[in-house]
Amino acid sequence: MLIETIFLDLNNVGENYSSFDKLLPKVFTSVSKNILHHFKIHTREIEFENLIKEYQLITTNNPFHHYPSFWQHITERILNRNLSFKEIETVYDFYLSEYEKNIEIFDDYVPLINIAIEKEMQLGLIANGNAKRIYRFLSKYDLENKFSTIIPSGANPFKKPDKEIFRLGLLNLAAKPIHSVFIGDRKDTDIRGANATGIWTIHLQRPEMKETTFQEEVFVPDFTVPNLNEIWNLPLFKIPNTIDSIVIPCGGRGTRMEELTEQNQKCLLEIGEQPLLLRVVNKLKAFGITNFYFITKHKEELVQEFFGNGSKYGIKAHYLPNSFNSTGAGILSNFDKLPEKFFYSHGNIILSNYALSKIVKAAHLKQQNSIFLITKKPVAKTHPVFNYENNELVGITRKKPENNNKHLSFYSIGFSYLNKIDIHKMRAEDLEEDTTTEQLFKQLNKIKTIEFDSPWLHLETKEDYENFKNLIKDEQFQ
Repeated sequence: MLIETIFLDLNNVGENYSSFDKLLPKVFTSVSKNILHHFKIHTREIEFENLIKEYQLITTNNPFHHYPSFWQHITERILNRNLSFKEIETVYDFYLSEYEKNIEIFDDYVPLINIAIEKEMQLGLIANGNAKRIYRFLSKYDLENKFSTIIPSGANPFKKPDKEIFRLGLLNLAAKPIHSVFIGDRKDTDIRGANATGIWTIHLQRPEMKETTFQEEVFVPDFTVPNLNEIWNLPLFKIPNTIDSIVIPCGGRGTRMEELTEQNQKCLLEIGEQPLLLRVVNKLKAFGITNFYFITKHKEELVQEFFGNGSKYGIKAHYLPNSFNSTGAGILSNFDKLPEKFFYSHGNIILSNYALSKIVKAAHLKQQNSIFLITKKPVAKTHPVFNYENNELVGITRKKPENNNKHLSFYSIGFSYLNKIDIHKMRAEDLEEDTTTEQLFKQLNKIKTIEFDSPWLHLETKEDYENFKNLIKDEQFQ
């Protein structure tokens, strides 16, 4: 099965906060009485209630009462002095005791966990909040030992939607994004953060929860379910295995790079103390791609010397020499050596995490269709142009059609997913003079495209190389 690891949120996924919220007046009363009794303060209940209301006016960050700082603030105002650390712990424990007594669990949370364990999946918990409170909940429902990693934001220097907290989960379980899914209830923290990391996302939209709408794509989940019982019916859990192969042409001369490529292959130029192609390989590995077919030509020996059989870098490296001038012809001349389904990427581009995850996810869900990443922004002159009319792909050309207002043109950025059954197996020699992507395909209606506008890095010129060294530090490409 493709999915090996499930990461779960807690609030409104397992923790039934809406039912607890209705009990807050009772909880506040009980906690305030315990605090007043502990510090031997009498007849101050009304003042306590007013301070809580006052605090509510300055924050929209609910549930603020889950945090020790809230109870510290209220108590210090009552006592008119600072609390010691031990006193802060004592005051917060009054709240945690009431929380543990009254908090309920959704009845579909434990069954999901148990089924995942039966399927021998890894489980992780990634939740924003105070660690003590989260562990109180897990302890109450005997869930601590169900998870292989538990990551509360309160015990870490980051929180959702920071990518780091999701990456920590992946690191702790030695999991890859393509083999992992995150289930959460909030698009602005859960879905946004997991999407940016490349993890599959499931938005839990319980009927009693208010739907929040966001326009940006990064907030859009891969799937939405009304309850956790529906999880196992999703197509995600019916995908048997990973598409693990990619074809990468890396034989260009790099003439526009001037002296930089006189003694080196363009794709092996160092970007931040690491060859560009190695950066590409490492990024693709995180998405389950481990079978690399390098189409080589100019200075091919340098690529082979660097990667060898690939074992040093955790991949399998295959080398396909290309005696033709076009990549399409190079693919056809090695057609029988290629797997049935594979990704294709130029060796001189690096996608953002989000763009890469978009096409990798789409490929796994729609394995019978070849898919191209396209953009409205003009790119290198050798990249094919996809021309649409009335939302229908009508042609793929070498350049944008002139004086034709009917067409809406997009440009391939150099990354795609290809299914061999879609490719017209013709003689490579017939493509040599005037290659077009359209010639390679039997039917245009079998080609799907994904438009995106997120940044990507494309190394074509010496100026690109200088810009790369700064842009590669952007978190989108890490």
